[in-house]
Amino acid sequence: MTETERIHEFFRDIRNYVLINNDIKRRDFDTPTILNPVSVSKPVFLSKFGFSNQEYIDLPEMDGTTCIPGHGSDYRSTVGSKWNNYCRVDWNPSKGEFPTIRRLIEHLYGKNTVEEDQVEEFYDYHTMMLKDPTAKLHARILYSHQQGTSKSALAYLEGLMFGDNLISIRDTELESTFNGIWVNSLVMHLDEPHFKDKNKTSKVIRDLVTADNVNLRKMQTDYQKTSYFAKLLVTTNDSDWMPIEAGDRRYWVREVPHFKGENKSESFLQDMKAELNHYIYFLYNREMKYPTKQGITFHLPDSILDTVGFRKVVVDNKSDIEKSVVDIITEYFISFKERDAVYFTHKEIKILVAGDTGQRAKDIPNIEITKVLRDGLKIEQPTKTIRVPKTAGILTGGLTDPKPGKYWMAERAKFDCEIDLFAGFDVKL
Repeated sequence: MTETERIHEFFRDIRNYVLINNDIKRRDFDTPTILNPVSVSKPVFLSKFGFSNQEYIDLPEMDGTTCIPGHGSDYRSTVGSKWNNYCRVDWNPSKGEFPTIRRLIEHLYGKNTVEEDQVEEFYDYHTMMLKDPTAKLHARILYSHQQGTSKSALAYLEGLMFGDNLISIRDTELESTFNGIWVNSLVMHLDEPHFKDKNKTSKVIRDLVTADNVNLRKMQTDYQKTSYFAKLLVTTNDSDWMPIEAGDRRYWVREVPHFKGENKSESFLQDMKAELNHYIYFLYNREMKYPTKQGITFHLPDSILDTVGFRKVVVDNKSDIEKSVVDIITEYFISFKERDAVYFTHKEIKILVAGDTGQRAKDIPNIEITKVLRDGLKIEQPTKTIRVPKTAGILTGGLTDPKPGKYWMAERAKFDCEIDLFAGFDVKL
């Protein structure tokens, strides 16, 4: 059968049509698991494709669309009165070995010269994506400053696993006003993102990781709230692609070493494809390390996030102001080893930061200092005027009886925990 004959047959198969909000929709010829966004007019449906009025009347009627992921027997082409935009994935799970896939996962999530072993946790992640794809899972970030690490091979594997439910998007598409291209995906892959406004986009990504619903935004249509279950996968060679705060528990970051040549054959990708059904069988039948939900938001415990990669990303994304504040308070504790705490006012630390960074104090936004102290270093923000104890330390020194005021207090023990976050790195504190 020629391509023209195949198209002719496809367009005249009534099973490829559905009526959604009085619009005739047809499955896409190139990607039959999704609906073509362009509606078919009733005259074309009847005259051009030769369907009868009765066939038009008998078309399945849907009251809009939704996107509820499901696999195997859990998949539903319709959910209630709505058409399910989630694409069916057809596997034939069978027991067998999957050495190529296992080698990739052990390379990315196994113990290496940088990171500790997290292979079982990653298998749990994939198991949840298969069995309970609506569950909240941490965003994953794989980064390395060198090429040849096979980070993007994970996106290829998940493309095999979830088909058209994985979308690889550019940074510009995430920053765009319209999100129809990625809002119905299960896996959203960003490769080497470079955002125009890192701070603004970081807030968008942060919200997406935990969102239950988002507004579907398409051109020339009203916003429509829709369910959202995408899991974020970022592969990058830059550790400063987006600011991430030390206390943010949304991101599972791994630094990835070079993938040695002997571990990757010329048929590496094809071998993974051949092993896919064995891997799916393994995931469905394995005993999970964390069979029950471990946190309030995410299924897996936040303990998996304590990686070298996460610490490096946090360090590389620290602002000059935060680095300066850390330097100033650290220097005080080094100079006054007998002090367990130090008090200072907002104005005082701001003047010191300005002198350290070569800026004018009036050019440093007050909120930036507050965010560093409160959100970055987890120092309690003062709300009441107090008198500093005579035995306490004052950041600028020399004052034995300072005036009452709203003083921040940095404790040595707590602050040391923040400093230890960067232990083992070539970072000047």
